[in-house]
Amino acid sequence: MIASGLSLACSLAVLGGLEDADFRTEYLVMTGQWSEATKVLEAEVIDHPEDTLLWYQLSQVRASQGDSEGAFEALDMAEGNPAIDPSIQYTRAGLHAAAGQVEEALEALNLALELGFHAKWFFPNDPRFQSLQQNSEFQRILARMDPLATVTSEDPINLATLRPERQMDFLVGDWYRMSAGAFLGRSSNVALLQGAVIQKRDATSTSFHVFDPTLQRFKQTWCSGAGHHDTLEGSLEDGKLVLIQDVLRGQPGAIGRSTFFNIAKDSYDYEWHTSGDQGATWTLGAKYRFVRIEK
Repeated sequence: MIASGLSLACSLAVLGGLEDADFRTEYLVMTGQWSEATKVLEAEVIDHPEDTLLWYQLSQVRASQGDSEGAFEALDMAEGNPAIDPSIQYTRAGLHAAAGQVEEALEALNLALELGFHAKWFFPNDPRFQSLQQNSEFQRILARMDPLATVTSEDPINLATLRPERQMDFLVGDWYRMSAGAFLGRSSNVALLQGAVIQKRDATSTSFHVFDPTLQRFKQTWCSGAGHHDTLEGSLEDGKLVLIQDVLRGQPGAIGRSTFFNIAKDSYDYEWHTSGDQGATWTLGAKYRFVRIEK
């Protein structure tokens, strides 16, 4: 009964976040509600023409509805944001490839790579690039992509110099979430209860981080709009914040590990690993870079 109550509370917390325009539009795009997303986004870009991410999301919606001309126009408005420029060029390449414009597609892909796009796993699932599979230049571009490349943060924060209860304060703020240079979404983190709790929210989940002064460890509760509920705990290890999940849904005997590292004022990296042998070996499941959204 307690677990069900927690799941319901978490679900309501996530759904509450969707009242934000950022999360609402992102959720509509993620779930393929193109018609509704188009209406919302076209209204939002009128009210916020400076928001490059809204224009980028509008380009995705228009492209998904077959409006290539409208998608290109939205991409033109979206350019100039270093966090999403690599994904903008990837999208341009896809539109050109779908139209049979090979040279333009390759030019955009080269630029995407130059800007830091390394998400080569996008291509097998993107039918727009099917016609380029036998193209030698396309294959050379893919070969140059390194999905595990890590960007070194400038002026890293030495968390060991902070009081233990303040070591997760870097999370507070609004962030772009990326993987191998590809934009994946936004998150918004706030401090609650005089800074004792940090809540993280995105379009599909929320989590709460709190420091236990008795155990001298952080505890995290993560939950999703689908009713999933997980708990983790941990502390600073070799300059990295490491939280362990002792029980994984659907994986009896397996454990998980969240790691926050390469932490600076305006960026940090995150990795998720799983282990089937109680931590003797670990398998990388996700790798994200977060960049602070400038207001």
